[in-house]
Parts: sequence; C-alpha cells; structure tokens
Amino acid sequence: MADTPGRKFADMLKNSNQGDVWYDNGTNIVQLTPGTAGYFLQTQGAGANPAWDQIYQWHYVGNAATTSGDDIEITGVPAGTTGLRAVGERVSCSGTNTLRLQFGDGSGWFSASDGLTSGAGWSSGLIVINHTSIAASSWFFYTELWQIQGTADWVGDVAATDGGTQSNGIGFFTDDGADVTRGRLSTNSSDTFDNGSWSLYAYAPIT
Repeated sequence: MADTPGRKFADMLKNSNQGDVWYDNGTNIVQLTPGTAGYFLQTQGAGANPAWDQIYQWHYVGNAATTSGDDIEITGVPAGTTGLRAVGERVSCSGTNTLRLQFGDGSGWFSASDGLTSGAGWSSGLIVINHTSIAASSWFFYTELWQIQGTADWVGDVAATDGGTQSNGIGFFTDDGADVTRGRLSTNSSDTFDNGSWSLYAYAPIT
C-alpha cells in the first residue's frame, strides 16, 4: 500500500494516548503528551511550539489580629508561590519604633540576598517599616514582593501611612531554593501590639 500522508498520520495515531495533542513543529506533525492535571496549553506565538503551563492566581492565606504580643505569624503559604502581598490595617503598638515583616519556611526565616544591595526600609532579611508614630490607630501598610524568575531572590517594596505621614522602602531576600511557607509581623524591641490586624496573600498555582 502506498505510503500516503493519510497513512502516515494513521500510523502515528496508533501510538496516541488519551489527552495527547498533535501539532506542527514546523517540520513534522509531532505528539505532545498530556500535561500535569490543572495545567493549560499555552501558545508561544508564531514560530514556536505550544507547551503546558500552570495557571496562577492570588490566594488568600490568612489574617491575624495584632492586638497583643510582639510577634504575629501567618502560616499556610501555598507551594510554588512566586508573589507575596502583605497588608496591615490600623496596626498599632505600645511604642513608636518600627515594625518588621519577614518570610521563611519551616526551618527558619530567610535572610537578605547575597549580592543585592539593601535599600531603604530593609535590614538582614527584614522588611523594616520605619515610622515615627505607630501608636496611631489610622496606620496602614502595604507591601508586595515577587520572586525574580529563575533565581532564589525576591524583590519588593513597602508603603505605609498614618493618614498623613508616609514612608516607603524597597528590599530583597533569598529563599535559598525553598518554598515560602509563612510570614511574620513583629514589633521592635520591647513594644507590644495593641490594635489592628495584618493579612497575607500569595500568588501561586491553582491546584
């Protein structure tokens, strides 16, 4: 029997499995095997082959009251997180120093990135939210950090306001290849929290 294009394609389909996708790679019709459950087929534009990829979205991780104590932790950051967002609402404490925000995994807290210069509002892996009057009950902060693609380094910034005075900073940390699983907000020195709460969100794959 003649080796026609139709026969060649029929022969290829004999090796096909449920979930396979066939496409033209510019030279031949080739097989793309099924992706991981929950992945989507992403086109790469003209002259490139399609590929499976994950779908990411913002996830609410949790909220914790800052009405007592000096170290308030939120756990449960999803695996594969590449973005973090922390929001403080009406946070106040007994003193007028700084608040500190830090991220880590089950074995410890991450430090500042090697080779990256610390910016304003950043010290030893801590996002330091400097303010002169944290006792103000109208005090808010917002910070967002993103992992630099292909590295263990994260970069982000922070903005804070008490309804009048604003402070801003930028900083870095490195996760040393580990997933972020938790964050904590703490006071400086011997101060204790007495009002408000903070929330944590994660940009992570849909599972």
